[in-house]
Amino acid sequence: VESCPAGAMSSDDLDSIEPPLDLPAPLLNDIADIQKAAEAGDDEVETQAGNEDQGLRYRGGAKHEQREASDEDYELFMPNQRRGYRTCFICLIATAALLGAVSAALWVGYTNPSPLDCSVDQMHASRFKIEVTDLWMPRLSSTLQLVLSVRNRNLLRSMMLEACRVHVLEEATGLKLGASSHGTMFVPPMRSLQLNLAIKEFGGSLPPPEQRRLAELFLRHKALLLTIVATATSKIPLKTAKTAEHTTNSSRRLELAALAKDPFYTRPPPPPKVDPDDSMHDVPL
Repeated sequence: VESCPAGAMSSDDLDSIEPPLDLPAPLLNDIADIQKAAEAGDDEVETQAGNEDQGLRYRGGAKHEQREASDEDYELFMPNQRRGYRTCFICLIATAALLGAVSAALWVGYTNPSPLDCSVDQMHASRFKIEVTDLWMPRLSSTLQLVLSVRNRNLLRSMMLEACRVHVLEEATGLKLGASSHGTMFVPPMRSLQLNLAIKEFGGSLPPPEQRRLAELFLRHKALLLTIVATATSKIPLKTAKTAEHTTNSSRRLELAALAKDPFYTRPPPPPKVDPDDSMHDVPL
């Protein structure tokens, strides 16, 4: 026992040793303890080796799972990255196409500007009277006020209004009741300006039967249905630029109820003519 310590012998070697029977009891107890300690040491070594093997297998499995997860992430990331590149490329092409279209539209609008647009915003009669000096042949004496709107729809071009001519027609018969025009005016880009026009002797140029018919319509309906034709002649403010015309037609109802209280009037008779011969007479001496 002394020449082979317990730490250098295995449990099998210790089990094969049979102590002599004539040894004292304490020594026999010590030998039994040494054998138990050797068996416990072998179990601990086996347990530790098993734990190390299990740890190695666990770390190896964890590394393998981590590698597989990284491979899966890479496989998932690459299609997303390619899809992102494709989306960016499509957005870049769409933006370039949009910028090109906008630039082309601006260039076309700059080189070929649209003519000015002239339309009627408001209309009212400042005067509408019927002259009944001759009861069987009434005549009209009226003034029509128009508020026109001149619009420049060009984004980059200022326009010059050379003339704005307005013709007022009766909607039912197409008879021309009056006309007026406005002169030169400068209109900035994307702006709308208002013009005031007065048409005097409205309906006074019609034949007497037509004036009588309009007077009857006025007395019956207190309104007239009119067609207004506005023609705007405009160009770019350059000497060599060509003029362009734009015509708009609109139908309006002319309300005359406010003027129907006292619509008739008569002209005063002209003063008598003085005969120059009557102013001279002989005086007896």
